[in-house]
Amino acid sequence: MHHEDPAAVHERLPSQGGDIIVRKVRYGGVSTTNLNQQLRERGITHLIVSGISTNGAVLSTVIDATEPHALVRAD
Repeated sequence: MHHEDPAAVHERLPSQGGDIIVRKVRYGGVSTTNLNQQLRERGITHLIVSGISTNGAVLSTVIDATEPHALVRAD
């Protein structure tokens, strides 16, 4: 399916009040955005991460989230 904006949220997944939406510019979604700050401000300590490119963008986001500067800690 071709979209005008490939980064747009799919119409079947509309955002809801309180959702955090960030526009990432690299593979990882934490180190290149303010997502970590937004999660901390809301007291969020755990993430569920999913996506289409699990060996690329999703993996990079998980790695970003477990870096020492990040919010999420692996147990």
